[in-house]
Amino acid sequence: MVADSVEDPRVVADQIKYWLDYSEIFYDAFKFEKYLGPNWFVVHELLAGPDITTFSAFLSTIQKIGITRSNPGHDVSEFLDHLRELKHIALIDPEITDTKGNKIAIELHEKLRVFPARTEIQILDKLKKAGAKFTHELTEGLLGRQKADEMQPEWPKQFESAYRFMRKSFIPKWENLLENLALESVSGTHMSATTISNQLKKNTEVFVILFKLWLARLKGEDAEGFDVEKLHDMSLRVRKVALVAVRNCMSMLERCNLVSLVNDIEPKKYRLNERYDGLFDKFACDLLPLKSMLRECLRPMVKI
Repeated sequence: MVADSVEDPRVVADQIKYWLDYSEIFYDAFKFEKYLGPNWFVVHELLAGPDITTFSAFLSTIQKIGITRSNPGHDVSEFLDHLRELKHIALIDPEITDTKGNKIAIELHEKLRVFPARTEIQILDKLKKAGAKFTHELTEGLLGRQKADEMQPEWPKQFESAYRFMRKSFIPKWENLLENLALESVSGTHMSATTISNQLKKNTEVFVILFKLWLARLKGEDAEGFDVEKLHDMSLRVRKVALVAVRNCMSMLERCNLVSLVNDIEPKKYRLNERYDGLFDKFACDLLPLKSMLRECLRPMVKI
């Protein structure tokens, strides 16, 4: 049945659009300005835990899921940057406790590279409201407005369930596609498949850009290609990063032979390299059931 569905580009296009919308409503709810990819994991883990946690305990959680490695150094510095961003947009409030047990508010200064292990991270109501907003829109899209309204008081359970589903089902399939693309793209480049795969996974704009280009391919709208400015304006998720970041992403995809140039003059215009259509077709077989699987994941929480 899935194979028959894949033959209809409109069915696949609808699924691509759904997951792009999933990304849009998430980033619209949380209003991140920086570190969009890593902070997707960070806020999910924050909301899955207690309202107040220690820095050392939360760092341990983040290390376990691979957002930062177990060896501190540079990765922990990047993790501090993620927390600074959440502090900057008023989603968390970090405090330290002095030797007498009194809490002292601290500022996450740009030059601060170390958090005392006893630092407490308090989740603010703004973070919870963002989580509730995203969960309501997600549930409404899957089960309808009435069920979303009924389940709003239970949003933390839905939020966590959707997150676990994404980590166990969607993300592994997406990363498998990236690894297959890397293996296929090795010929004609001076990079190894591992290097290409790591670059694709590290660049958090790749998901939206490849999905947008794939959608345009399926709809027959990529003949003239897309320049960097057009790609930058295609999605709220991508508009949140600087134009130069999109330009760098496209240069990387071009080096990896994943996109083709439609023209040889400026501004460059890109579309998906037809060489990988077969891999995207195979990925479509994995993609098609995921929306229904997510719906079934949330359905037990709702009185149908």
